[in-house]
Amino acid sequence: MKKCIKCGEKLSDEIIFCTNCGYRVEVFNNNIKQNKTSPLSIIGLIIGVMISVFTYTIIININSSIFELQKILLDYPESSSRVGAIIGFLVGYTIFTFIPGIVGMILSIIGLLKKKEALPIFGIVINALSVIISIGVSIYIIFSI
Repeated sequence: MKKCIKCGEKLSDEIIFCTNCGYRVEVFNNNIKQNKTSPLSIIGLIIGVMISVFTYTIIININSSIFELQKILLDYPESSSRVGAIIGFLVGYTIFTFIPGIVGMILSIIGLLKKKEALPIFGIVINALSVIISIGVSIYIIFSI
């Protein structure tokens, strides 16, 4: 015998829905389990959406970003200093796009392993796209300078 976690009604072990309140009860190894989305899936999805919005704003303003970077590079007459400025720009861009995208993908994958549903798959796709787009934007910026 088990109890409904919503209303406390005593139920037999093979019942899926509570006969009193209709709440869905799932049994796994004789423990009552609620049907919840993994928090890691939600966090991964939120990171993916945030990175996608950030990457989208970079893409919209990419020509002005390249122009600003070219103005900064004019302050560095030596080629080694210019390379350092480009690397610094790309490292900063990577910290705000690539790394969070990878973290969001990992969290979504862990969430998918815990519970197979659409939300973590959506998080994986959004994070993967943001990582691929951030790599493409970095390559575009390098070749545009």
